[in-house]
Amino acid sequence: MSNLQQKAWLPDLIYADGRFQSGLALICDDAGEIVRLEPAKQGDQSFALKNRAALPGMVNAHSHAFQRVLRGRTEHRTTNQTDSFWTWREMMYSAAS
Repeated sequence: MSNLQQKAWLPDLIYADGRFQSGLALICDDAGEIVRLEPAKQGDQSFALKNRAALPGMVNAHSHAFQRVLRGRTEHRTTNQTDSFWTWREMMYSAAS
């Protein structure tokens, strides 16, 4: 891939190798994927990001699996025909623990 198709993003700081560093550029391809870090230099395809720091993205480990368990264990009525919010609440806390 030629350098003409790549863009250099120049934040003031980049978090790399366990610390914040200045003087580095994020080199990205046309798809926006980071292909490498290199010493920063101004050019036709460079974009200064003044007063900015670049950090690695966070992994999204967020899940709603527990809600599926709660729904499966608490959506049906008990054998008690006088179910209420409070009987549901007791079943919900029982499933949560």
